[in-house]
Amino acid sequence: MEKPGPRPRAHPTSLIIDRPDLQSWQQRLMSRTLTLVFWGLWFYLWLPVVTLAGWWLGIERFRFHMIALEGYVGFIDIVEIYLMIILTLSAALIGWAKYNHIRFRGVERRRERTAVSIEAIAKQAGTTANAVGDWRQARIAIVHHDDQGGIASVAVELGDRPDSGGSDMPLRTAAG
Repeated sequence: MEKPGPRPRAHPTSLIIDRPDLQSWQQRLMSRTLTLVFWGLWFYLWLPVVTLAGWWLGIERFRFHMIALEGYVGFIDIVEIYLMIILTLSAALIGWAKYNHIRFRGVERRRERTAVSIEAIAKQAGTTANAVGDWRQARIAIVHHDDQGGIASVAVELGDRPDSGGSDMPLRTAAG
């Protein structure tokens, strides 16, 4: 959730349509409502084509059962039940999130992980610290694992990296 305060200044030529964060909630609500209405109108305009396709495919029985015998009433009842379930679950999840938000407000429980030393990585991988240093500087590193998940070998290319200043070197393999 964003902190209260002044909104970031937009570029003078940026349009509000490209920056919805500059719109008020009423403008966003109106925009989304109009979008939904016009998508509904778009589908309504395609209804004759869908009906014609259904007629060509012999879907007269569907029309008879759903329209003439009012089968859509049962469908609407089921959709209402599904919507109530969805709304109930959504309310429960939002309520739980709000409860946790209020409960842990101002309490930072996340901590930065401690950095692992090159020596610890080398010990875990069963190799030397120099080899691990090569792996970290590699432009391309292909790690092969054994059946137990340990490192079997590492093929590195210490090519031309912008931060290493090195030259293109051939691919070499360091056994783990």
